Amino acid sequence: MAHMAGQVGVDTDGTVPAGVRAQARIVWRNIDTLLAAASMSADDIVSLTTYVVASAAGEGLAEAMAERDVYMAGRLVASTLLTVPALVRPEFLIEIVVIAAR
Repeated sequence: MAHMAGQVGVDTDGTVPAGVRAQARIVWRNIDTLLAAASMSADDIVSLTTYVVASAAGEGLAEAMAERDVYMAGRLVASTLLTVPALVRPEFLIEIVVIAAR
């Protein structure tokens, strides 16, 4: 079993791109790397929780869900999406928690 908490959109060079979609792509790439290190893949994900700093109009939610759907490629798992007013650093717009099991 693998628990991955607090995955945020920090690229390998330490930068954080602007926008939920760009950060979500990095988060999913990082999750994929961590799963591989645990000899797992997206097929092993059983639960995920996504936190998004969305605008009052809900901007950012569709982008977060779209990137999740691309990565999960039709795999159905327990999934929760929450809006939050802020994350630990002001530039962070998305954070994902994953539980994977074999």
